[in-house]
Amino acid sequence: MHLKFVMAATVLIVDDNPDIRNVLASYLYRSGHQVLEAANGAMAIQRATAESPNFVLLDLYLPDMNGLEVARTLRKTPVTQHIPIAGWTVDCRATMYREALAAGYIDFCLDKPVSVAVIEALVEKHAKQEC
Repeated sequence: MHLKFVMAATVLIVDDNPDIRNVLASYLYRSGHQVLEAANGAMAIQRATAESPNFVLLDLYLPDMNGLEVARTLRKTPVTQHIPIAGWTVDCRATMYREALAAGYIDFCLDKPVSVAVIEALVEKHAKQEC
């Protein structure tokens, strides 16, 4: 008999909309994941470097800096450069987001609105968890 063991991931949700953060955090928490939240880019960088989440869900439009600047900073920081980052925005087809994917700043781009089930599937498939 084979048992499947799924480790919970720590997910950093970065969005300036508290309602979006609350809905996603509640869903991921109920699915067994730990959740960190940040309302802006500076807070996202601070939380990611201090707490090393397994996955970052990053709004690409933030009040203090562009989400791509956040992703670029995380990629250049040794302690966070390995973390999968899913950027989300209203239109991933925009040239800026295709270039961000090609440059490796973000690993995925999700068009809003996106189902929480899709987010959970990405987290479970791509979050690198240490045993």
